[in-house]
Amino acid sequence: MKIAILGAGAFGTALAQNYAKTGHPIQLWTRSAEHAAQMQTRGVNQAYLPDVPLDPDIEITSNITDIRAAQAIYSPYRRKRYRRSPQSIARCCRVNL
Repeated sequence: MKIAILGAGAFGTALAQNYAKTGHPIQLWTRSAEHAAQMQTRGVNQAYLPDVPLDPDIEITSNITDIRAAQAIYSPYRRKRYRRSPQSIARCCRVNL
C-alpha cells in the first residue's frame, strides 16, 4: 500500500520515517520545491529534524499530483494554516471530502 504524508515538518517527517519501517512505499510531500531538493540532496530534513537521517526509500516531492497513486493520504499539518489544501488535494486526486 502506497502511503503519502502531506507536510514535511517535524511531525510529517517523523511519520514518514516510521511508516517507511513497515516496508510500504512512502511519499513525503512538501509545498516547497527547494525544501524537497534539500532533503533529497542531504538525506535529512535540515529545517525540522536535522539529526535524523531520512530513510532512503522515502520519495520526497513538492508536486502534489505525485500523490495520486497513494492508497492512504495523511495530512498532519495544521488545518487552520492550510485551509485550502484539503480541497486542492481532493481536486488533484479526484476524491470527495
